[in-house]
Amino acid sequence: MLVDLVLSYLAFEVLTTSQTLSENPAPFPKVTICNYINFQTEYAVQFLSNINAEINPNQNLFRLDKSLNLTYDQMKSLANSIFVRAMKNVNSNNFTDAQKRLLEHDLTDILFDCTFGNSPCSVEKDFIWTYDKTFGNCFVFNSNQSESEAKKSEVAGNNFGLNIKVYVNYHENLTLFHSFTSDMGVILMIENNSIKLDRSLTDGYLRAPPGWLTSVKVDRTFMFELEKPYSTCDIPNGHDSQYFYEISDLYRLFYYSRYQYTQQSCLLQCLQRTLIQVCNCTDPGYLSLYTNTNDCLTNNELNCSSKVWENFDWKQCLNDCPLECNQTIYSLTTSAVKFIGDKYVYLIRENKNLSADFVRREINARTASDSFVELSIFYDTLTYTYVTESPKLDVIGLMANVGGNLSLFMGISIFSLFELIEIFIETYLIKRQFK
Repeated sequence: MLVDLVLSYLAFEVLTTSQTLSENPAPFPKVTICNYINFQTEYAVQFLSNINAEINPNQNLFRLDKSLNLTYDQMKSLANSIFVRAMKNVNSNNFTDAQKRLLEHDLTDILFDCTFGNSPCSVEKDFIWTYDKTFGNCFVFNSNQSESEAKKSEVAGNNFGLNIKVYVNYHENLTLFHSFTSDMGVILMIENNSIKLDRSLTDGYLRAPPGWLTSVKVDRTFMFELEKPYSTCDIPNGHDSQYFYEISDLYRLFYYSRYQYTQQSCLLQCLQRTLIQVCNCTDPGYLSLYTNTNDCLTNNELNCSSKVWENFDWKQCLNDCPLECNQTIYSLTTSAVKFIGDKYVYLIRENKNLSADFVRREINARTASDSFVELSIFYDTLTYTYVTESPKLDVIGLMANVGGNLSLFMGISIFSLFELIEIFIETYLIKRQFK
């Protein structure tokens, strides 16, 4: 039984406690909204046309008279080449934020009927612009606010969450190009409003299609695991690990950045570090926390970058990228209904920046409904799940169980030990007396 107790301790099993707790008011998450299409405006048409001319001046996806004779494979190859070159240029350090914003419609043009908690939203106060290297221009609701300014839900239900209507269409001359490179709709990311995460290597987002009202029910789970040897995670909960801070330069990158550390994000920085060492540049399509480095844009750099990607072994980074023990999980349950688009005809016609997207296409109920996404994001209940772990058998428990078994089956106790000592002393003294 003593052996079983020791083996049970060395198994490092845990007891998991799950509690459902109420919170009112409940902090509302940060909501990031991005158009799935990175290029929308007439400025984007000219930008892509210039790249088209650089790649192949004899073929043009943005002029009907020069694209009619192209085969499917020719159009697909040209569209992909233009898209790759465009994204490299946009994500380079030479492309300014002002230029990036001109590629897509401004939030003041595309956001309609925004409410939170049954109160109107403010474009200037409630949303901030940010740029995502994958999805382009994004707008963030309830981002990095102080605790007093952050939005809170006092009542559950879809009427008291965030309800918005967003225009997602694009200039008509981009239709052929987007048919090969993009899909219409909205990218939606929901996360803790006090942190900033890099999602370059993860699919932590939701897609909402045009022409539909998408309802998103949000549930929160906070998980706190024990570190090794009780699990595979390394960083103890509640504080940063001084040990990894001292031995891992990748861990230190996040310590001094505005991004929260995750192992997935660390692995990406490990790749960027290798690109710097081998190619003397970083991949502009992904986040890089390394400053004073150039993007891989030239043909030689792109070829070098491709070879690094093909042969990169992610396992070599694991020693420098410890696994975090705590997680905040937002579980999303979605449902959708088709809406009637007649009312949106007038919204498009009355906005010159949006109506300019329609060159030959008619603005009717069908095209108008396919130009909008409606979103309703809410808590179904103001509760959250709190999951913690504790050792099934710790050192104190092991000692208590060992002592209990010895006492029960062998009659050994502290008093018995003193009695044995007393017998040895008395025996010694008696022997000395008779000598």
